[in-house]
Amino acid sequence: MEVSQAGNDNYNAASTTVTFTVIGQTKQDQTITMEAIDTQDLSVSTSVAVVVSTSSGLNVTLAVSGPATINGTTITLTGVGTVTVTASQAGNDNYNAAQDVSVSFEVIDNTVTCDAFAVELTESVDNMCFGETSGSIDIMVSGGSENYSHSWSNGATTEDISGLAAGTYTVTVTDLDAGCEATLDVTITEPASALVITSTTSDVQLGNDGAADVTVTGGTEPYTYSWSDGSTNEDLSDVAMGEYSLTVTDANGCTKFETVFVEDIITGTEDQLSTKLSYFPNPIENELIVNLSQEVSTDISLQIVDLSGRVLIQEEYAKQQLNNRVLNLSDLESGQYLLKVFTSDNQWVERIIKK
Repeated sequence: MEVSQAGNDNYNAASTTVTFTVIGQTKQDQTITMEAIDTQDLSVSTSVAVVVSTSSGLNVTLAVSGPATINGTTITLTGVGTVTVTASQAGNDNYNAAQDVSVSFEVIDNTVTCDAFAVELTESVDNMCFGETSGSIDIMVSGGSENYSHSWSNGATTEDISGLAAGTYTVTVTDLDAGCEATLDVTITEPASALVITSTTSDVQLGNDGAADVTVTGGTEPYTYSWSDGSTNEDLSDVAMGEYSLTVTDANGCTKFETVFVEDIITGTEDQLSTKLSYFPNPIENELIVNLSQEVSTDISLQIVDLSGRVLIQEEYAKQQLNNRVLNLSDLESGQYLLKVFTSDNQWVERIIKK
C-alpha cells in the first residue's frame, strides 16, 4: 500500500509504501450436548421437550424417527415404540460443523393393563421315538394390547415352535405397547432309551433245527415282531441254515431292524453220494478249499452261483487238477451260495455259506 502527501508552500511532497500479508481466520471446533430422555408413557403425556445445546452457542437442527413428530425442540408422540432424535449443527465462518448426536427412548402406553396379561400352553407334542426331533409346542397369549413379541430359549421368535428334540423350552412374551412380560416353560419328552436288539443263534445240526433267541430293550413296550420267514414270534425255532431279518416295532410305532445268521454246525462237507468231492470250511470266512479225488479224463469246470442263479465265479481246470484248490471268496457278501463242479460225466451241487 502506498501513502503520499502532496506538500504545500512550506513542504515538499512525500510518499511511502507499506507491504503486509492478510492471513485467513482459523475456525474453531464445536460440540453438541443433548440430555437423555426417559421412557415416555402415552397415558401421561403425548409430548416431550428436547434439551440440547452447542459449545458454540449456535442453534441446532433436530430430526426425529419412530412414532413421533418434532416442531422446534418439542417432540409429539404418535404411538408406542422406539423414538430417536438426532441433533446436527452445520457450522459457520467461525466454527466447523459439529458431529451429530442422537438420543433414543421408548414410548409405552400404560392405559393397557398388565393384570390380565398371560401366556398358556395350548398343546405340546412329545417325541414318540428316542432321538427324534418331531416335538412341537403351541401356546396362547391373552390380555394386553395384542401387540406381542416372542422370544424362545432355542432362538425362535414365532408364537409356536416345532421340530423339537427332547428338552425344556422357555418362552418370554412381551406386550410391546404396555411393556408387560410373561414367561412359560414347556418340557418335551422322549422314551428313556432307544430300541436295542440283541440275539444269539443255535446252529443247524439235523436240517431244520436252528434257532435264534432275541432280546429287545428300550423304546416303549409292548413290542411286535416280524421275521423275513413270516414268523411273528420274538424268537425263531426249527429253522434251516440261512439269513433271517427281523423288524421290531414298539407301542409308539418306532422300529428297529436286525439280521441274524443261523449257521450249519458242519465245518466241512464231503459229497456222500460219490465220496469224491470235498470242500471246507463251511461256513466260510474268506477262502474255500475244494478237492475232487475222482480221476477224470476230461476238463473240470467250477462255479460259485448265488441263489438267483447268477454265476459269480467260474474257473476251468485241466483233468486231475482240482486238488486242494483255494478259492478266494472275500469279495462275496454274507449269505448262501451254491458250489457247482462239472465234468463230462458227472456234476456236484453243494450249498455253502459266506459269513
